[in-house]
Amino acid sequence: MFVMGNMGDISKGEAMKPLLKRIGLISLLAVFLLCLVVVSAEAGQKEKFFATKKYGPIISRSIIYPGDMPKHEMVQLVRMDTVIRSSDPDYVGTEQWVFGQLNSIGGSGSHRGTVVDHLKTGDQAWGTFEGTHQTTVRDGGLWEFTGHGTVYWTGGTGKHENAKGTTAYRIKGTPQEVLVDFEGEIEY
Repeated sequence: MFVMGNMGDISKGEAMKPLLKRIGLISLLAVFLLCLVVVSAEAGQKEKFFATKKYGPIISRSIIYPGDMPKHEMVQLVRMDTVIRSSDPDYVGTEQWVFGQLNSIGGSGSHRGTVVDHLKTGDQAWGTFEGTHQTTVRDGGLWEFTGHGTVYWTGGTGKHENAKGTTAYRIKGTPQEVLVDFEGEIEY
């Protein structure tokens, strides 16, 4: 009888193994699905974004004059701008490196390039931009610089790794200061 009871215990243990495997597999699947739902919810969030930056120092600039028409100039530059206001507190104080090309006749024309934002968190965000600009000379030789365009955000690091979206921008400047306002929606 003692042997039979022992064999019965082994049989119950063997019978429980498939059930425990199923419970373990179902639990593992449930945890995986929960993680997938959390990651999907975080990955597809769109946020309204606005910011204002101030033109900073020009790091390098090359100008060519094609000579095909008066006052035609093509400029390639690297400039370091600073974000002074933003809907995202991590953006305030961000250095935005601008790698741009301008094609202008008499100070008005088109521009395009790449931006790399260096956030104070250590993350980066990058994108491309394109737009138009106009220079108006006032009495006494003072000028006003205006323009508009779009930034196409293409990624980055950290929170911005999968950033996608566009921000429209407006430029307004004088010899003392050039400010750019951005507004749009970015998906992280």
